[in-house]
Amino acid sequence: MRKILAAVVILASLIFIADPLTDIIWMRGSKDNYLYFYGGTLFGVEYVKAFEVPTFPSDPFLKFTGCDVDFLKAIIRNESNFRVHATSSTGALGIAQIVRSTAKWLKVSNPYNPISSSFAMCKYLKYLSKKFKSKTEILWAYHDGEGAVKKRGPSVVAKNYAKTVMHFYEEYRKKKKWDWFKDRVLLKVRFDYLPLFSYDLRFGGAFSLLGVIDLSCGYTLSDVQNGPFIKSYIRIFHDLAFVFDMEASKKYFGASFWDINRGIEVLVGSGYGKAKLQVGNFGMDLARGRISVFYRKGF
Repeated sequence: MRKILAAVVILASLIFIADPLTDIIWMRGSKDNYLYFYGGTLFGVEYVKAFEVPTFPSDPFLKFTGCDVDFLKAIIRNESNFRVHATSSTGALGIAQIVRSTAKWLKVSNPYNPISSSFAMCKYLKYLSKKFKSKTEILWAYHDGEGAVKKRGPSVVAKNYAKTVMHFYEEYRKKKKWDWFKDRVLLKVRFDYLPLFSYDLRFGGAFSLLGVIDLSCGYTLSDVQNGPFIKSYIRIFHDLAFVFDMEASKKYFGASFWDINRGIEVLVGSGYGKAKLQVGNFGMDLARGRISVFYRKGF
């Protein structure tokens, strides 16, 4: 019984601090360009197609926050459309689109996590409800900030924001539509070709269940090795994960530390080791004993 209880506590802890797949967080568009240099010229292209799949039922869970479930869902739908990995250009993160300063104030260690973000959003709404009377006024303050609304009144953008959210709210109240927290599944096709030396065709997909365990899998055709591959991330924190990688008959173990556009991953095991370093759009990749320098840009 104690072992089962300990396992439940550990799993719950992982869920609370987990976040989505690194590739998904980083991805800004549906395609990536790669340009490699091996002492010759290799051009690689990776096509990435993303689509939504349900990973967590929101209705039963959101009831535990103590807030109006339909109201929370309406805000989440407008902020992120239930995408746990949502990242805006202004630095708003997760389903509630919380900026890091607000996350720090609400004591949210990982804004990407849908569980902690939902409780934090509820806490913030309860705070605003003590300052403002109606849901519309609360939404103005949620968007513009409490101080700005009190001093200057709501902006035009905040008014439109509140109008949209209230429309979703009434829709949920009437239809009682079942919604989900959604994560992304990626389909990937990658082709690399180095004249006279090598070719590498990879196709497969990636998905993340609340970011607790992230999986990437598919099949490789190349001059070096053919066969299936699978790569799993056991995420400890937002940036840190243990990694297990199996490609053809080789197995690798290691760790990955990755932020939105920078990071390092080091794997060791049978065959050659693997390592990747990226800062911004530039990086180095060591795989199968070859070192490549690449430029990667999503669009």
